[in-house]
Amino acid sequence: MSFLNPSYLWALLGLVVPVAIHLWSNKEGRTIKVGSVKFLENSDVKQTNSIKLNELLLLLLRLLMITVLVFILAEPHIKRDSENIPITYLIEPSLLKNESLNSLVDSLQQNSSIRLLQTGFPDLDTYKEGNTEFPIPNYWQLANEMEVLRSDSIVVFTNGYLQGFKGKRPLMNRDIEWIVLDSEVQANEILEVVRKGDEVVVLELVSDQKKISFNEEILPLNSDLLQLNKNKDSLLFLANKEQVWHPLKAKDSIVVLIYYDEEFEASKIFLESSFKAISKYLEQPLEVLAVQDTTGIDFSSYHSLVWLSEAPRFNTSQRSLLYFPDSLANSLIEPSSSKQTFHLTKLLTTEIILAENFPEQLLKFLDLNKDLESKVQTLDKRTRDKKELSTQFTEIVSENVQPRLLSISKWLWLLLVFLIITERIFARYRKQ
Repeated sequence: MSFLNPSYLWALLGLVVPVAIHLWSNKEGRTIKVGSVKFLENSDVKQTNSIKLNELLLLLLRLLMITVLVFILAEPHIKRDSENIPITYLIEPSLLKNESLNSLVDSLQQNSSIRLLQTGFPDLDTYKEGNTEFPIPNYWQLANEMEVLRSDSIVVFTNGYLQGFKGKRPLMNRDIEWIVLDSEVQANEILEVVRKGDEVVVLELVSDQKKISFNEEILPLNSDLLQLNKNKDSLLFLANKEQVWHPLKAKDSIVVLIYYDEEFEASKIFLESSFKAISKYLEQPLEVLAVQDTTGIDFSSYHSLVWLSEAPRFNTSQRSLLYFPDSLANSLIEPSSSKQTFHLTKLLTTEIILAENFPEQLLKFLDLNKDLESKVQTLDKRTRDKKELSTQFTEIVSENVQPRLLSISKWLWLLLVFLIITERIFARYRKQ
């Protein structure tokens, strides 16, 4: 037996109270002097013994009532032995749209458990057919959570998407059979269309189970393959079967504001050179405005801000890079506690820029393709082979596996009610 709140067991010291009251009431009586015993009768010995017995029973009942009440507060549980399910099937929710899998599910053993491959492993019956959103699960995290499933065997039907494997391969004390269903689904979609003068640059993504690739095509704006809308801010690819209008973007100039003190002049020059290299690499205009006085400047009109000063920084919600020296930092640009704020951990020199590839870190700081990255993650159809999904085996039982406990509080409540009724009957009989 175990208790969820064992600290309440200290209340058992309260058993001393009824015992003390009982002993106090049984102290020697007073001696009363009478002039004559002529009218006094001898007491019945059996009746006296019955009274003493009833008092002891009342004391015992009251002690039991206190004990049961304390146990109820401590919430006792007993270990419950239960047999494991022979086999459990886990199915990734997005596969339920596959008709061939549905026929396979219908043919599974009746004494098996069929659950969804998601947090909590809910029963298949809880799946709603109208659901169209299927986020890619974190496979390794769910593999760790499978330790709590009481099953002799676990079979997982999954897409095995590459981006779902995050972190370290888990150690398991059981073998899990991963079945990656072959899917012929391919992603072939236009990510963005950018206008450059009289031309448009089309960026297309192609992805299947083995690879992901990006194709860039440059077409004249007056091409017969294209059709512009009236506002000339969207275009249609006439050769595509799906008639979808794509927004026509313009590569606007990116403006970065740098505030610096005199002692940071060298770092300011290196930053300007790095931004210039990024602009040339992206083939996109990138302007840098370096100032030593921010009076009257509207920070919200700039894409990013750089603060090269040890003076208190400006208050803004824009993406900011602040000089914050840190000799223990792993890189030149480190994230801070704020999502939009980053720290420049060292003063810039030629050696440091080349050694730590500073322009690449600066490009990540600008975060120019955050919208594209979310699209790419959605369209990435790369999968892992079944051989790569095997988890590492260990004989150590995970701490997550807890014995099944059965609460006996409801039975104790019934016992307490019975004791209260019995105690009241005896007390009424003894008039106590």
